[in-house]
Amino acid sequence: MADSAVILVDYDNVSLIRDERTTGDVANNLADVVPASVVEAKRTFGDTKEIVFRLYGGWVDEKGVHSYKAQWLTTALAWYRGRMSGTIVKPSLVTALACRTMDTLLGTVRNSGAGYQQKMVDTMMVVDAIHYARDEAVPTLLFSDDEDLLPAALAVSAMAPGVPFHWLRRRKVGSALNDGLLKRAKITIGSVP
Repeated sequence: MADSAVILVDYDNVSLIRDERTTGDVANNLADVVPASVVEAKRTFGDTKEIVFRLYGGWVDEKGVHSYKAQWLTTALAWYRGRMSGTIVKPSLVTALACRTMDTLLGTVRNSGAGYQQKMVDTMMVVDAIHYARDEAVPTLLFSDDEDLLPAALAVSAMAPGVPFHWLRRRKVGSALNDGLLKRAKITIGSVP
């Protein structure tokens, strides 16, 4: 049994309701994402005492203002703080790297004129995955369907070979081009509908 684990969630990538327009949409997405990933972490890593749950996305604009979605999520995440099936869950929106918590990154969401776009989110997840696995030796679960994160998973496996790393996604296990490579690297894979 691990004392703690971390879950890194690529929120916009795994949310069932992609175009959130209300606080209810956000609540529904969290009601899907949080329990599914916590259950998977407990199944994969054993009965951990504590899970740090980090939600990645475009939360802060160039001026340092939190997006409406970030404001809705901050309120809704409070419902998931506490015990879930015997494990303490500590959810948060990620606005800074785990290794530099004092430095809020500006511009993780930007208005391009054609709408709002995320910036730096994948890279933040990569850096945090490496930090938690290599520097803190914490079992890490990555929840994303984004194949751009494959190099991060492989790097974590090479840098921290004794630390469990699990990739959770919506696609079925065996359906991605590099699933065989992930298995050879001793990265476990899970799937939720």
